[in-house]
Amino acid sequence: MEHRDRGIGYPPPPAVANGVVYAPSELGTVTAMEAATGHILWTTMAGRFAIEGTPSVANGVVYAGSEDHQLVAIDAGSGAVLWSKKLGAIVLNTIVVNGMVYATTEDNDGFTVFAFGL
Repeated sequence: MEHRDRGIGYPPPPAVANGVVYAPSELGTVTAMEAATGHILWTTMAGRFAIEGTPSVANGVVYAGSEDHQLVAIDAGSGAVLWSKKLGAIVLNTIVVNGMVYATTEDNDGFTVFAFGL
């Protein structure tokens, strides 16, 4: 299986859940592929700039953050954007723990952690 990113630099590692690989991109996309075959299921534009950090997957939703300050929730099955939230700084990482989505941002003032209920 191979997925090529045509952006500049190196994309973060993908997330894997329920037999699907969710690959972030320097181009602002997240691509879902069957882990066993590499067959692309969908590609969704999640930001105007690079996706930072490995996406998080929970309860059928993929969470990804971007350099254009967006935290995006994507339906894991269809690739449809469910919602996005502008956080005011580059979103570096997302993680889902105990029913909460945590997103870390960075700007000139340092790091901030945001928390959202699922």
